[in-house]
Amino acid sequence: LLARVLGLAQVDVQPAGQGGKVALQYLGHRDAQAVREQILLAVSIRAKRDLADTAPETATTDPRAQGVAGPLDERLRDLADVAIAAAALEAGTVVKVPLGRLIASILLGSEMLTLVIIAAGIVIMSVLVSPAILATGLPLALVFIGVVIGQFNRGFNFVLSRAADGVRVGAGLTATTTETIPFGRIHAVEAQQPLGWRPFGWWKVRITTAGHSLSQGGQNRLQNMVLPVGQLDDVLRVFETLLHEGETGSAEREAALAQALTGPGDGFLKSGPRAGWLLWCATRRTGLRIELAELSPHTQQSSLRIRRGWFTRSLSVMPMVRAQSVQLSRPMVHRLLGLASLQVHTVLGPVRMQMRGFALADAREAFTLLATTIVRVQQQDAAERLHALRPSTPTPDRLADEQHGGSL
Repeated sequence: LLARVLGLAQVDVQPAGQGGKVALQYLGHRDAQAVREQILLAVSIRAKRDLADTAPETATTDPRAQGVAGPLDERLRDLADVAIAAAALEAGTVVKVPLGRLIASILLGSEMLTLVIIAAGIVIMSVLVSPAILATGLPLALVFIGVVIGQFNRGFNFVLSRAADGVRVGAGLTATTTETIPFGRIHAVEAQQPLGWRPFGWWKVRITTAGHSLSQGGQNRLQNMVLPVGQLDDVLRVFETLLHEGETGSAEREAALAQALTGPGDGFLKSGPRAGWLLWCATRRTGLRIELAELSPHTQQSSLRIRRGWFTRSLSVMPMVRAQSVQLSRPMVHRLLGLASLQVHTVLGPVRMQMRGFALADAREAFTLLATTIVRVQQQDAAERLHALRPSTPTPDRLADEQHGGSL
């Protein structure tokens, strides 16, 4: 908060490897924005991308932005800035979180429900055993205050926008953070719906990205959260933005995703007949689906989808091209019940692409299909990248022109 008042900012450059972050501190707010845009522009040029449509305009007709306004006005604009891409605003691809919905989601979240249950237990024990037990509620109250403030700060003024260089996420009250996540760094996306949010149809979305260390992932959830709370339409828009780079929205694709989120799970491989001993009430919802895109030139469209949970529903989606390895395991309880577990490994992150409770025969069949699909999709992706790097093959007419030109 003090840095915001003083107009200072920090630019973090995070490579794909662990522990390689470079921090540029104590920059002026506008200088930090300029440095960030220059870095993103350099990366886009190297990747042969064009940022002409999404680069922020350097010239403006606003006299306040040209230095006419005083330092106080500039500082107020810096405090309110969330760096939304102008093209994203015009295209309508920005997702915002209303303040009222944010507050209600915190009050109805799983953390609040757990806290209420623990507090009720402490009160009951103090009445039945000893009033001194109430003293144990003080640390609980401090933890509660910290959790509420942290969630509110991470979701306040939350904005997600799409630019040519990636996805931009901005949020914060006491300390604002604006992060640009390149599309190629997104390895898995997960939507979650706690029990208290179900009557309102709210979901939250988080991602696994390359480059965030374990300590950073725990200290700053904004690096993983791309939607603190939103309606189903917001979730579909976020998934479309994150998983389908450079493609227009598809009504059929969104309908299939909505069915996977809220439907009965048609087309998903279900858990085994004895999985109720492991999954309890989540047996009916749990499922796995391999989404293939045979006729699509975009390898990103081939994905793995996993549904889980009853108390907290979830849908995890991972592009096949991001898979690291596939594992079939049979822990002791699974072996006793004739079941197996499947997991597709990604980079370190909060989204786990794992499903338990498969019938053994189904697990082996799904394992074989997953392994062959991942290899095929990644080989296709490697061939496309190699073809893009090679110079175009000269035609006979072009060769004749070059020879004729060289003889003059």
